[in-house]
Amino acid sequence: MALEELKKKIHNEAIEKKEQILRNAEIQAQQILEHGRVKVKDEKETAITRQKDLYNLKLQREKSRLKLEHNRKLGVLKSKYMEQVIEEFASYLIQNDELYNMWIHNLLSAYGKFGDEIVFVGKANILNINSSFVISPEIRQGLGGFYIKKGRLELNFTLEEFLRWVKLEKRLEIYGLLFPERKDSEKTI
Repeated sequence: MALEELKKKIHNEAIEKKEQILRNAEIQAQQILEHGRVKVKDEKETAITRQKDLYNLKLQREKSRLKLEHNRKLGVLKSKYMEQVIEEFASYLIQNDELYNMWIHNLLSAYGKFGDEIVFVGKANILNINSSFVISPEIRQGLGGFYIKKGRLELNFTLEEFLRWVKLEKRLEIYGLLFPERKDSEKTI
């Protein structure tokens, strides 16, 4: 009987060992399954995050493109409007003798000195010119204004030059509108 008991004991130990192995295998399978679920969940979250980031990047690019396009169109419109206003102003200034004379007198009093030679441009019917200036008989072509001759040096106070400076100032304003992030760092074109 000892052999029978020994056989039974080995059989029972084998069954216990088998059950232990199956329990361990089931635990390992559960751990692997749980690890797989976590990994899949992490990969899904990573994929979703990547998609969100990609979408946000595309959205930012589109916003920037639209803002740039808007600013460009606005700049073109402002530029056209500025040109029209400046041309209308020049025409008005030339046609209004009182205003034109006042403009000439203000420039002469601010920049002219005794003995300077004045060469008029366009129209020369300026009233009440200070006798301390030498008025040149030469009248140059152009919209209006004058040159101050100081020896070989000529200072340009023509209406064309004045309008060029006004246009440059307005272009700088438009540049600031188009590139607001550079407004403070770069003031020149």
